[in-house]
Amino acid sequence: MNIIKDNYGIQVFKRCRDRSAGKNGCRCEDWTKVRAAWGKDSYTDYISETEFSGDINLGRFDKTITLPGGLERHSRISKACLHNVTIGDNCIVNNIGEYLANYSIGDNCII
Repeated sequence: MNIIKDNYGIQVFKRCRDRSAGKNGCRCEDWTKVRAAWGKDSYTDYISETEFSGDINLGRFDKTITLPGGLERHSRISKACLHNVTIGDNCIVNNIGEYLANYSIGDNCII
């Protein structure tokens, strides 16, 4: 995963934040600490109802994953609270009961 060190990832997440009153529902105290691995393409459609804090590094969300039983889901983050977390490429992080803190999650993981 190549994390973008410039402001592009921040700009993407500002769009996520700006749309939070609508469909995304994302929140963060300091969006400058959220870094994204993608370049020109925005995958904010796959990140929703999520609260970020601390240093956040996010991989790409550009694949559909087949779950056990044959259910297909697009990689995403939904209904989560993340603090000081790195999430690899094409993960599904969904319905986190409380929060994830100080984790480094590899590529293609389902949580």
